[in-house]
Amino acid sequence: MAYRPGAVKIVGKVIKAILYLIIATMVSFLVWRVYFSTSIPNNIKRIVVTDSLAEAYTATGGELGAFDQEQYTITRGDDNYGYFSIEDYVIIPEAKQVQIIFRYNNSTVEALAEDYDLTEMPDLSAELYDVTLVKTTDLTPENADDNNDEGAFSETRYYPSEVIAERTLLYNFRRIVFENVEINEDDLGLFADIYYVEDIDYGEDPYGALCLYDKEMANKPYEFTKKDINRIKKGVK
Repeated sequence: MAYRPGAVKIVGKVIKAILYLIIATMVSFLVWRVYFSTSIPNNIKRIVVTDSLAEAYTATGGELGAFDQEQYTITRGDDNYGYFSIEDYVIIPEAKQVQIIFRYNNSTVEALAEDYDLTEMPDLSAELYDVTLVKTTDLTPENADDNNDEGAFSETRYYPSEVIAERTLLYNFRRIVFENVEINEDDLGLFADIYYVEDIDYGEDPYGALCLYDKEMANKPYEFTKKDINRIKKGVK
């Protein structure tokens, strides 16, 4: 029995509907992947209001003078390309404080297992990475040509005073607060050092490192959100 023209049209419409559904599903996935799966959780976005920050806000009349710089935000070494990123950070001189948003994805943990020959995949929610800041200071400011020479600069390491953790489907986020961080005219740079927690060896090459401050680069004013400003005001005692 031959197909009637009406049946052929129905089959054609069904095929078109299936194709449209496939396309719509792919587009939806791409939109989710680009915009939603990479979005920073709200509690990570929010500035952490500490006593030192609230006091600095009061002392400066609300003019904190915070800044960041146009730095590479993702590790680019041959052995850690794309492993870690600093999604946002702020240096607040008056509060002697630095806050960073540190991020890594599931594939970074997979690479960790491979790099360290682990027998099994670590728990994705575990605290796998040690993050500190290192400031380099010129010990011979009268001679700018020796800044790369051993003994010509010193290093100061800063440890987190507070960490807020959040995990999404693809990423782990940390907002990390560092206190008592001063940037003076003889300071050359400020770096975020990242170590695997089972292989912390300060002074040796870290598993990842990202520059936050370079004396030779321009500072960029950091704009706090209105919500952050309101929260800082509420924190003033």
